[in-house]
Amino acid sequence: MFFIIWGIVLLLNQLLFFNFCIRFDCIISAVPHTLVISFILYYIINLNKSSTCKCIDCKKENNCNNQFCIYCGVALENSDLVDNNNDDEENDSNYNKVLNSKDGILVALLAKVAKSDGKISTIEAKYLSSIYDELCEHQTTVSNIREIYKEILNNEKINLNNINKLCTNYINLNVTKIEKINLIETLVALAYCDDRYDEKEENLIVKIIYNLHIDFSTYKSIVEEYATDNSSDYSSHSQTNHNISIDECYLVLESEKDHTDSDIKKNYRRLVRLYHTDMLSSKDLPIDMIKFAEEKLKLINTAYEKIKKYRGI
Repeated sequence: MFFIIWGIVLLLNQLLFFNFCIRFDCIISAVPHTLVISFILYYIINLNKSSTCKCIDCKKENNCNNQFCIYCGVALENSDLVDNNNDDEENDSNYNKVLNSKDGILVALLAKVAKSDGKISTIEAKYLSSIYDELCEHQTTVSNIREIYKEILNNEKINLNNINKLCTNYINLNVTKIEKINLIETLVALAYCDDRYDEKEENLIVKIIYNLHIDFSTYKSIVEEYATDNSSDYSSHSQTNHNISIDECYLVLESEKDHTDSDIKKNYRRLVRLYHTDMLSSKDLPIDMIKFAEEKLKLINTAYEKIKKYRGI
């Protein structure tokens, strides 16, 4: 690049000041000052190039020293400017893609709940790790997906100002009511990891419920399932399993009435694998969560048997 600039400067110099003299002595005499001019031009060009950044909002290039984007007027901060580097752009693209997905939003909300009572405990960290394992199993499009989940956790755990935006994005993904309920169940399970439902955790989850447009009665029923005041809660719950309605059976199996027998069977097998005590024991989870999983598995089996009889499977 430098020699191209020098060649152009030297050519212009000979043309303008030496009547296009190309004799050896003319060229030698022009070398010192054309070299200086070329160095200056080369430095200016590269200085402008290195300070060019891109606004995340409108994706147009700005000077990195600008406080506002000259195209859309959005305030620019260091965190909102992306250097014009292909690798960085690809990483940012993957991060935003994951963050705006169902799994990414789940990770972001889990991070907020885990941090809401002041710190993420060891038990909560293990639970989050088990969630990451499950999410990574069906995420194959992004190679460094686990690292992105960790980055989302670190960025979102202290940011409580974007809950409404995350919930709105989640709804805009055309999620079903069952998916919303599953998300809340996951958040409540995390809150109960350390054997207590902290007030700050509950306030945050209630805010999420409000933004997801979930009935408070549905939330209360979820919390009651996870309540661990004494072990009799589990036995009394199991005694009422046979009294659940067909509609509740579909809800337990995360299925819809118009699903085929094959779809319901697939959901049933997936849930059995998810809540089977052999699978959970290997993850070193608290005993209360193991007990809950046992009762949940009983409920799943009861719901499936009832639907089989109802459908004549």
